[in-house]
Amino acid sequence: MRSRSALLLALACASAHLVGCGVVFGIDDPKHRAAVVCGDGAIGADEACDDANAKPGDGCDATCGIEPGYTCAGEPSVCTRCGDGAIEDPEACDDGNITSGDGCDATCAVEPGYVCVGEPSVCAVCGDGALSGAETCDDGNTKPGDGCSATCTIEHGFTCVGAPSACTTKCGDGVVASTEQCDDGNTTASDGCDATCHTEHGFGCIEEPSICAIHCGDGTLGPGEECDDGNNTANDGCSAKCAREPGFTCDAVVEPTKCVGICGDGLVVVGEGCDDANFAPNDGCDATCHVEPGYVCGGAAGKPSQCGPLCGDGLIIAGEQCDDGNTQSGDCCSASCQVEPGCEIEPNDTTAEASVLSSSINPVGFTGDGKIRGAIGVIGDADVFAFDLAPAQSVVRIETFDASGIDCLAGTDTKLSLLNSLGVPIHVDDDSGVGACSALELHLASGGYYLRVQQATNAAVIPGYTLEVDVQPSAGAESEINDAAVAASVFSPIDAYMTGSHQAAADLDYFKLTIPGTMPASLRAEIIEGAAETCESTGIQSRLTLFDASANQLADDDVGQGRGLCSLLDGTGTLPSQPGAHDLAPGTYYLRVAASTAASGASAQFDYRLAVTVR
Repeated sequence: MRSRSALLLALACASAHLVGCGVVFGIDDPKHRAAVVCGDGAIGADEACDDANAKPGDGCDATCGIEPGYTCAGEPSVCTRCGDGAIEDPEACDDGNITSGDGCDATCAVEPGYVCVGEPSVCAVCGDGALSGAETCDDGNTKPGDGCSATCTIEHGFTCVGAPSACTTKCGDGVVASTEQCDDGNTTASDGCDATCHTEHGFGCIEEPSICAIHCGDGTLGPGEECDDGNNTANDGCSAKCAREPGFTCDAVVEPTKCVGICGDGLVVVGEGCDDANFAPNDGCDATCHVEPGYVCGGAAGKPSQCGPLCGDGLIIAGEQCDDGNTQSGDCCSASCQVEPGCEIEPNDTTAEASVLSSSINPVGFTGDGKIRGAIGVIGDADVFAFDLAPAQSVVRIETFDASGIDCLAGTDTKLSLLNSLGVPIHVDDDSGVGACSALELHLASGGYYLRVQQATNAAVIPGYTLEVDVQPSAGAESEINDAAVAASVFSPIDAYMTGSHQAAADLDYFKLTIPGTMPASLRAEIIEGAAETCESTGIQSRLTLFDASANQLADDDVGQGRGLCSLLDGTGTLPSQPGAHDLAPGTYYLRVAASTAASGASAQFDYRLAVTVR
């Protein structure tokens, strides 16, 4: 009796009409089994075959049973009759019987060690060395490639005789077989395929009968080829037609051929940077046909290289007066590496070199007023310039600036030296000019001097500087009594110097000057020696003060900003040391010379020169 749970499950299946509920807990319910239909092509229960029809006599009868003598497989079933002598799929053979052991077994499959051909099949043992059945050869094995195939048929290009079969190829029959690399239908040598049917050196062979030709670019040297470098690229020494190209030498012993340029023949080829038809050094093209540093080489194709200095590389070589690492004009070294007017020429590190430069066709030096642009290109460089002063007694302002010639911005820090005719320093200054630039205001006798410019610490370079010499004329002497603005001595011209004498500690000397024009200007005014006393000694201790027309004090130096204990007011430059003397509006101004508040006794009494520059 069914259990209660089984009955409930059966009822559930029935109410839901679920597929597969025909069997519940192993209990077969015939009412829910699918019907088996013979002839629908699907093999159902109790069917041995189903060929999708119910016709008898085709191997699968009307009840889907296999008929005698047939074999059926698949859905729909395909039925074949083994033993009727006709090979039908899936039969591999059919020798007209269903007897096994004769090469074709009872299921019409080829038995091991046999080869079956034809209908009805004739089966023989292939590889036994005996010719039988449909065998055209039997060499005692079933290895392919030896003339007799694994099915005992003669392979392409072979001739087989005897049993066991002896198979050979025939060179010259136009068929490529066995170990033959080619077969051009003859046994003539030097046509690409030799008498043993091997490809001759330098040739390539294809097809049957073989067609052989010399192949340029295969890396082997064939008849008529001067070279073969394994490619068809031009200009590498071996042309696309395997001929040696001009300018190269090729080693035909090595394959692929190695070609290299012939240095010194005047032809520039691959691998050469130049070829000037010689092996001389220092002419731009060296003995290995490479461009030498500092040069550039060029010229017409097929002609020897023309080499010249490479302007702008920073190297000074023959033909160049300078090379500042660029080809920009206006920076003292032109685009063709020639020194521009008003610029230094290297080398000028010594007084001897400076003297030569000052006497050249285009002299570089000073014979009075002038400006020279220069640069400290390497650390430790010193630029020396000859200075020939003609007037018997002169006040000279010698000053350095940055490349602008009017200022001294960051990066320009100079040391300026005045040397006598023997090259011995007699005056040296570091920072008395604008910013970190140098300046010397001196009273000099006529004669020959030298000026030397260096970087202040010799520890850096200066890309560009300007050295100026200004020989200042005399504006006369003070007129006593001039101890008040209303009695001031007139200072004219203003880019000049005036002499004065301070003979009492309480003495005051006023000088009146006028800033001309319509634009503001800046003032540089300095006290220097007027007699035997010097600024560097204690003989002069001065004070210099600037006033406007309303007696307002604009600038004052009471601490000796000039040389030694002499006074200096400098309002020039972007960042002036005395801003009150900077950008003065056109009009009247007063300079007052007095003894320093620190002076006493003889140091408060001195002869002097007051030098003024307005710019």
